[in-house]
Amino acid sequence: MIQCLACEDWFHESCCNLRDRPAPREQTPEENDQYQVNENENETRSEASSSGLPPPLLEASDYDAFICGSCVSKNSVLQRYAGSAGCLIVTRDSSSSPWKLYPEKDAVDNLSRSENTNCSQKRRSSPTGFSERNAKRQRVSPSSSSSSSEPCLAPSSSHQSDKIYTGIRDSEHLATLGTGDIFLTEGFRDRWCQCSTCLPLLKANRYLLEEEDTYEPPSDPDSGLSLEELGMRALSRLPRDRAIDGIHAFNAMREDLVQFLRPFAQDGKVVSDSDVKTFFETLMERHRGQNT
Repeated sequence: MIQCLACEDWFHESCCNLRDRPAPREQTPEENDQYQVNENENETRSEASSSGLPPPLLEASDYDAFICGSCVSKNSVLQRYAGSAGCLIVTRDSSSSPWKLYPEKDAVDNLSRSENTNCSQKRRSSPTGFSERNAKRQRVSPSSSSSSSEPCLAPSSSHQSDKIYTGIRDSEHLATLGTGDIFLTEGFRDRWCQCSTCLPLLKANRYLLEEEDTYEPPSDPDSGLSLEELGMRALSRLPRDRAIDGIHAFNAMREDLVQFLRPFAQDGKVVSDSDVKTFFETLMERHRGQNT
């Protein structure tokens, strides 16, 4: 399953259209009819069970983060990036067409290189031919002019993604072209546009700019020890007389349990919860009688 980076809900790969939904399992035949199932049907079922699920359109190692379509539809910046290099979506041309990645895997590298080239050209370009009056205005308020003249480097929303999110917003239109989920490749936090329009929307969702710390529980030095080793360690910490009494009590309980379970094994009966509770209740009553 895949977890959304924004709402932290979990999704099946089939719900994200990454793979076909597996067919429902066939009902097990009745006990009276199970011997009437022919060998061909048994072979077919065994082949279906061993074939496994179909391969997904996108492996987990091919992307770094996932954001569901519901969260993307609430953020205009994410909608602009959907379907661009490093921000993949799963879509199709029509309701009868197969699902595909957009952009395709082979085109992602080319789109990424062209996008980086365009971004660097925009950063290097600077307006020329300012009048002396504009130059003086820049010297008076450099911060305001620099922020207003900073170009937006976010890509324009693709026609395919527009159709997907329009279908999601339209209650009468089924989202047949895709769910609007996006799959972000590695380094996506470095590719966001930092202009005055996009940055506030990104800061409102800090997970888009900063990676959240993953909680890791402290290492347990006893995790590699067996129950026997842990038990021996606990006994070694007890006084000698109490440790000996504990070993005798454990051996006595084990013998009583073996005697109690032997009739069940001989008769082939199943031990139920009530049988186990009865055994320990009897053991506790006998222990209380010995102490009084």
